[in-house]
Amino acid sequence: MNLDTPIETVVQQLANAVDLTMDPSMSQEKRHEAYRLCDSFKNEFPLCVQCQCALYFTSDSAQYTDIVRHFGLQLMEHCIKFRWYQMVQEDKLLIFSTIMSLVNSASPSLQINYLKDALARVVVEMIKREWPQHWPGMLNELEYATTLGCCQTETVMLIFLRLIEDVVLLQTVDNAARRRDISKEIQMSMSKIFPFFINVIDNYCRQYLEFLSRNEQNAATALVRVIQLALANIGELFEFIQLSHVNFKDCYIITVLCSLLDHFNFRQSAVDCLLVLLSRKCKNEERECVVQLLDQPLQQIYFVVHNAISRLEANEENNIFLKTLSKVVSMLSYVLCAFWKDNKLHNFTVEKSEKILFCYVDLLQVCLFHDSLNVITNINQAWCILFKNPEISKNILLKQNYIPKWFLLASKKLIKIDYKNLDSFTLLDFTDEESYNTVFYHTRSEIVETIRCASAIENTIMFSVTENLLKTCMEKTSIRMKVVPLCEQDSAEFLEWEVMVLILDGVMSKLSLTLDSEIVTRGLRLIELCLQFDTRDPLILSFLLSSISALFVFLTSTSWPSEYLHVTLNKMCEYLILECHPDDQLCVPMKDLKFHSASLFIKLSIKYPNLLLPVFDKLCSLSDQLLSKTSKTGDNLAVCLRLQESLLVLNNHVPDFYKQTQLIKHILEPCQLMWQKVQSIVSGPPEGLLAYLGLDRPPVDFESDPCLENRNHLSHCINVLACVMARSNTNSNSKIPNVSPVTEHVLLLLPNVFLIIKNLNSLCSDNVKKMMHPSYTTVLEIFPQEREALLGKNIVSEKNDPFQNFRQKPKPDPVYKIKLAILNAYEGCLNVLGKSCLLLGDQFYALQNFAPSFEATIMSDADSLPHVRIRTVMKNFIKPFLINCSSKYYDTVLIPILNSFLAHMLIRLSITWKNIPEREEYDNKDGDSEELLEDMMIRLLTREYLDLVRSSLTSSNESKTSPHGSVEEIPNSDLSELGIKLLRNEQSRQLIVESILNGLSWNTSISQFWKTCQIFQWDNRSVSHPWCDSQSSFKATSLSQIVVKHLATEDERTAMTIAPDLLIAVLESLHWFGHHDSNMGPLLATCLNIYETYRSKNNQLLEVLKKLPEINLETLERFDKWVMSEDPLNNKVNKGKREMLKKILAGCIGKDVSQTHKCKAELRDLPRVLVPKICTTDLLENGDDLNINKLQEYKL
Repeated sequence: MNLDTPIETVVQQLANAVDLTMDPSMSQEKRHEAYRLCDSFKNEFPLCVQCQCALYFTSDSAQYTDIVRHFGLQLMEHCIKFRWYQMVQEDKLLIFSTIMSLVNSASPSLQINYLKDALARVVVEMIKREWPQHWPGMLNELEYATTLGCCQTETVMLIFLRLIEDVVLLQTVDNAARRRDISKEIQMSMSKIFPFFINVIDNYCRQYLEFLSRNEQNAATALVRVIQLALANIGELFEFIQLSHVNFKDCYIITVLCSLLDHFNFRQSAVDCLLVLLSRKCKNEERECVVQLLDQPLQQIYFVVHNAISRLEANEENNIFLKTLSKVVSMLSYVLCAFWKDNKLHNFTVEKSEKILFCYVDLLQVCLFHDSLNVITNINQAWCILFKNPEISKNILLKQNYIPKWFLLASKKLIKIDYKNLDSFTLLDFTDEESYNTVFYHTRSEIVETIRCASAIENTIMFSVTENLLKTCMEKTSIRMKVVPLCEQDSAEFLEWEVMVLILDGVMSKLSLTLDSEIVTRGLRLIELCLQFDTRDPLILSFLLSSISALFVFLTSTSWPSEYLHVTLNKMCEYLILECHPDDQLCVPMKDLKFHSASLFIKLSIKYPNLLLPVFDKLCSLSDQLLSKTSKTGDNLAVCLRLQESLLVLNNHVPDFYKQTQLIKHILEPCQLMWQKVQSIVSGPPEGLLAYLGLDRPPVDFESDPCLENRNHLSHCINVLACVMARSNTNSNSKIPNVSPVTEHVLLLLPNVFLIIKNLNSLCSDNVKKMMHPSYTTVLEIFPQEREALLGKNIVSEKNDPFQNFRQKPKPDPVYKIKLAILNAYEGCLNVLGKSCLLLGDQFYALQNFAPSFEATIMSDADSLPHVRIRTVMKNFIKPFLINCSSKYYDTVLIPILNSFLAHMLIRLSITWKNIPEREEYDNKDGDSEELLEDMMIRLLTREYLDLVRSSLTSSNESKTSPHGSVEEIPNSDLSELGIKLLRNEQSRQLIVESILNGLSWNTSISQFWKTCQIFQWDNRSVSHPWCDSQSSFKATSLSQIVVKHLATEDERTAMTIAPDLLIAVLESLHWFGHHDSNMGPLLATCLNIYETYRSKNNQLLEVLKKLPEINLETLERFDKWVMSEDPLNNKVNKGKREMLKKILAGCIGKDVSQTHKCKAELRDLPRVLVPKICTTDLLENGDDLNINKLQEYKL
């Protein structure tokens, strides 16, 4: 097939090729050849031939397959999109008349849905190029087509649907002027368009019901798609039109939509329209029409919801409808609250308003009977909105009649149902247990928050229901214990107690208590019941402890708290000293109970310090007692540590500074012998540490491990020190202000902490790995929990499950336990150093030879550390060290340490980014996850490193995050005193500038057009590999603006040296990330800033721009003169300049992969639509000007 082939032959060959592409019996090579034939025809054949072929394929008389007809319509769309302006007027009219005749005809060849859709696309492309200026009668022609029949109406509905999507919603029209013209015309014609759709829906619905009444099922079915498409158009219109149009015929459309909710074929389209309408964000004055939903339509919605919840079977269609319907019901709460004022609804009487309110609340209660988790989530949001409304929440009947019923229903929804036993609707939403757990725990937390809101407005009723629920739980447990002595995990009783604790926490947190009131007396009785409940079941005891903790608030509102306090604390202390034989089946639950009891002491110390201070000495002696009973396996160490933590929290409230220091000494003193042993080990060669921790021998069982005690001692030493640092505060009661009571004792132990970090770093070095058992060579590599956190697996659900400690866990692997102990020790040491920056203050920074010690310990073997550990070093130590350092230690301590760390990070990141394209493929089954993990880790590390650089330069410690959408410029933070010192220090400045350049993706091997920049001898430069990450580039962009601003005024010589490099780096970044709107705006602003600042003193910048591809030298010359004519240090950014620069750099700005080879549709401007101005002249004031007085001369 060539250009000389007769048109009939071309048509036949094309038709055969199109049929061949869809023939499954043909070979792949033949199908590819057919595709190439079709593409070459589109790209190479003359326009007239293409148009003739398209007309052949779409004519009614031609006998072609539906696929060929579809190709003909596609060919016509291609001609209009890309070659419309090359056609002569006769060809345009011929195509126009042909297409419109197809729209008006009910040809059997166009009855298939995808052919109608293709035809609609062709019409929309013509509309984009001709309407309204050259096709003013388009709306009338389409309206006329709807009078011709059902098929034509369906095509018209598709035309409007695609037109609204392309122009208004998705805005895929590239020409902004044309998009505005069409959008403005749609808005101006809405008074005609909106009633048009309502009439289509109304007429076809009436016909549909008539056909059904006459039992003409086939005729009724033919109308279904038309109504669905009309409803889809209405839904799209609701997204952008002025809602005043909804008032047409007294909001008739709302009545229609609600009536369609009960029809299976239209219910989903109707409920989608209602959801869009209710979701519109606008002023109340503009959305008054939605209030009509709360009148008669609310009754219809009520019956639809009632029938749906009680009768619908579990399938995908019903599930989607039910979820959308629950969202509509939930959104009605926003309408109700927005228009509720002075105890009544907008434009309704008080009686009618209350009737509507209670009807709506009944509707919400009906929804709570459904088991779908997503439905419950939506409905709970509505309850929360009502409870937070200051007027509705005060309604007496709502409080007395509805809150108790809602509370009982909501409490049942807090019970976690096993994934295997879920209802059919919920199973449709979740494909695995992990996704279900994530949503369930999120929903549970939201319901608890709603319970808090209800408790805030109605204390007495909420407490009464909670009281009865707690007593019921105790009665059920008492009955069960007569038959089965122990509660099993995940049993119904366990789950009910779990929910009971959540309810108690939610209700008690919002109670408003007065001294010795009736509710306080009842609360104290509940505490007595919990204390007197007799059971050996550790699970039930744990729940009782949590209940007592929640009820502890009543001790703050009684005149005799000590009476209950001592009894309560004695009970908690009993659990702490429980003894249990290792072979006992209750051993593990008992350990959990002891740990839980100790943890509750921390919670109570934080919430009620004044209540616990009188028993401070008793808690201290109990801690000593537990520590003395610690076994070789360290059973009591964790419990003792939690109790000491509560003591440290209370210690902050002790008014005597000396007593505070004595407690710190008392807590640290028992670890002295352990620290001495640890010091002797970490001061020696690595072999000693390996033997001490058991890393040089094969793993053995937990019970028979000879090094278990050593690891426990090391962990305990570090944990106690970390606990002291985490829970202690600086004290204003000391003679020296802002001095912490920990200072004197912790300073003595810090050298050991540095040595431990050094030795643990050495575990990653190759020499030490040779001495380790192979099972432990990856001891500091990324852990499973860290891996899951980075990959986003099952993190939310675990965090939101407050009872995960009680879940049955598999027996841990010995290797895993040892690795976990070492990792915790490593992070604990870094946390101690990070907290020392704040608590010890200047005494920490004044340590002798701090900078050399840092290099010799923390940075020892840093090259061997995995990324995840160097990230921990940066977050836990380097950043707090930077933030808390006072200015007198900048030169001697901070800047040398920062230089060392920045140099290491610069090399690490550059090497890693260079190796990423060259890495080998992973062979294991988790290869994709490993590659993704490595990619995410280096990106996170790069971003956090640039955040650290920003923190070191500016007074703002928080980095600017990349916003969504187009950004014009980034606001610069002022340089801090440290930032000025760093940029004046030659080594620091070099490291920071190189970091910025790499962050901007500075590398000539990426872009070929820089090869021509011989003025810089670019190919001969040794340039490190760039850090190709869009967010890193965004962060580096803001840093470059800070550096440019400083160097322009402080160091002009250096500025002149790096200015070309900085400009090229920004242009490189534009080349790679310019397709991101969030990157392009800041990069253009930075590029303009660099050029304006340095252009007058450096001609190389102009030469850089001249070498860009597709450069318009005339435009560049005008831009250069504009820049040279203004003050280079003027901070104001001229938008006109930026737009001009954007046009100059058009060939440099990168494109998304999907847009790289896309042929751009041609769309030219049309003459502007002139909108007639509305006369706003005041006739009374300006009557003389308008010659109104002359009207008196005319007499009837």
